[in-house]
Amino acid sequence: MSQDNSRSTFRCIGKGSCGSVWAQNEFQAIKREDCHPERSVQNDFNMHRRLLEALEASRHLTKMCVPRCHELIQNDNTRWWDEHGPNFPASYSHCKTLISERIPALNATARQHLIQAFCPTERQEFVKSNPSDQDCLVRLYLGRRRHTARSERPSKLNIFSLRNFPLHLDQVELLGLDALPYAKIMAETLAVMHWAAGIDGNDVEFVLASPRCGDDSTTTFDSPSIGRHALWVLDFDCCRSMTPDEHGVEQACGAFFRNDPYYPRPNPANEGDDRLWLEFRRHFIETSRNLLGSDSELPEMLMTRIEAVAMEKRREQVAAASNHA
Repeated sequence: MSQDNSRSTFRCIGKGSCGSVWAQNEFQAIKREDCHPERSVQNDFNMHRRLLEALEASRHLTKMCVPRCHELIQNDNTRWWDEHGPNFPASYSHCKTLISERIPALNATARQHLIQAFCPTERQEFVKSNPSDQDCLVRLYLGRRRHTARSERPSKLNIFSLRNFPLHLDQVELLGLDALPYAKIMAETLAVMHWAAGIDGNDVEFVLASPRCGDDSTTTFDSPSIGRHALWVLDFDCCRSMTPDEHGVEQACGAFFRNDPYYPRPNPANEGDDRLWLEFRRHFIETSRNLLGSDSELPEMLMTRIEAVAMEKRREQVAAASNHA
């Protein structure tokens, strides 16, 4: 696709494997199906709606933030494309397009703190004035550190962007944030996805962003470093239906490890990380049993399977390192 923006009044705020995302205004986002041919905004719409419906029925169990899902536009919707098509660059053709609530970016104070904490000095002025870096959503990686306890503190990255900024567990700690409340919301979200919505959660994202204005039905956080914020879950185009049985457990376990490392991971080598995992595990099982019934074995079966796979992966890594030594 050409990047001719001569007539564009919508602003591109992101691109991924499924498509490009555009800002219609400060409240709505437009996700076009114009990239990978095997990714589907139709499936994104269907799975998104299923999660929202399940959340309504499970609101007593969790207060997670999920964007509202407004409308799926087909490529032959003449009325919509006649009105809105000219707002895209001239070379962009009609395609399936998902209209949803725009997740509000972190505010200027939060962005300033992230720049000071993690951006290389020589790039700070550029990032502060770069319009793209105002679209600041922070991917929260509670399952990965940038370094181990035995290595030196990592140097700041030479390439830096606040758009989809990856915040690893060690950076969470450097910002003075308590990882546990976020881990609990992730556990609740995963339980609702699996057992209430019946979806595997494959390739969903968890981001820190500003809260929805005027909404007291979701959990918010406040901190000296990044101010008032919320944890949002988004991107459901790779999710698939799953059954509440052993086959579903295997499917959910596979999705857990295919995702970016948002969820805590079992890590006996780091006592603090393993404690976080155990709390995530406990909270997932508790929320799951509230949904399935206290006698259900599926929640613990899934957590035990994840621990076994994590152990297998560590053994493979150790063996690979030994072979290269």
